[in-house]
Amino acid sequence: MATTSTPSNLTVIVPLFPRDPGLQQSLATLRTQTVRPDLVVFLNDGKTPNLRVPENEVSGMEVQVVETESSDVAEEINRAVNSLDRSKYVAILGAGGAYAPQRLERCLAGIEDPERIRHTGLVVTGIRLVNGQGLPLEKGDQRHAQLSLLWAPGRQGVGLSAWLGAGDFVLAPANIFARRSYLQSNPLIAGVSSFAYLAAIQAGVQGQLEVLDEPLLDFHWGRQESSRSAVNSAASLRAQILQLGALREKLCTSPETRRNFASFHCAAWHNLSGLREDLFSQAALELASLSSHDDQLKVADRFGGSKELLQKPAHLREDATFADPVAYAAALSRAREELAEVKAENERLARVAGAAQDSGWVRFGAWLGDRSARRIMEMDAEEKESLQPPDGKVESGGENDPDKVGNKEP
Repeated sequence: MATTSTPSNLTVIVPLFPRDPGLQQSLATLRTQTVRPDLVVFLNDGKTPNLRVPENEVSGMEVQVVETESSDVAEEINRAVNSLDRSKYVAILGAGGAYAPQRLERCLAGIEDPERIRHTGLVVTGIRLVNGQGLPLEKGDQRHAQLSLLWAPGRQGVGLSAWLGAGDFVLAPANIFARRSYLQSNPLIAGVSSFAYLAAIQAGVQGQLEVLDEPLLDFHWGRQESSRSAVNSAASLRAQILQLGALREKLCTSPETRRNFASFHCAAWHNLSGLREDLFSQAALELASLSSHDDQLKVADRFGGSKELLQKPAHLREDATFADPVAYAAALSRAREELAEVKAENERLARVAGAAQDSGWVRFGAWLGDRSARRIMEMDAEEKESLQPPDGKVESGGENDPDKVGNKEP
């Protein structure tokens, strides 16, 4: 589809920090968009040399450079969003991310989907992993498997809140496409590196997130970013606590948000991105202990009149299946016995394999190979058949040689 210049009321915000390589390649993809942005805003922390270079990459588009007060990306994006009076939609782009030609057009269509009951606030899309040169990663790269794991729950029909709890399938700030009014009401959480994931969680539990399962974003996922560590886990825990504070008002007034948030945290016990739900539960308990007695009574009274209490828990519904502890214990015992048998058999085979390595005949057979041995047998069968006369009679060796020949008796 040809590029259109129809006004889209769309602004692309490009933070020039942190200073990662590949920014020019990222900006070049704006020129290939089937729907171009009306404005490109560069956020400059004053430490980026040769600022004219990125401006040249978006020639033909209106450009605005904003000098930032800090180097916190989320905080500066929030400031920029509040200043964009004439923009209805906001997208984010930065080094390490690149747009597929139809990304902005498809995101615009997704955020204005007429079949949605409520307005979508935020859209994220599928991702294609690339290397530092912008080329697709090799098929055997482990990061492909990690990305597939992150997207598997949603593709298997898991609810959106639980999918978000299972792992960070958003991955990059460049995956954010949002209504400006939504970002004003739900600003990005500053002070954390995973603010894009938190933005998706915040939109998802409020029912305002749309996920397009199309690879519309190229992303360079560094190995350090995809690894788990105590530092990453601590940062994720801090982000979860800040997320709880950001949703405080909605959690008090919206039963739907509370249900979705509970679904998120149930799935987060097995999070694939390093969230420590066990530690978050401890943090939540400590936060509860810091509240006043009056606040505790308010919470108790609020839930005492909640309509959610009228709904039966899942394990008490008529169609629910109950776990039988006795049967479970018996099955566990059988599984352990089978495991012991398999272990013993593996040890026996290992001893046989060790003894076979010292056998000359085994080495000779390995040298011949399966095909060579089969060929020897076929040649032997052909030789025997060639000695059999057409009439089936056994020929004599003659008077001087009375021994019989053929495939019967010598």
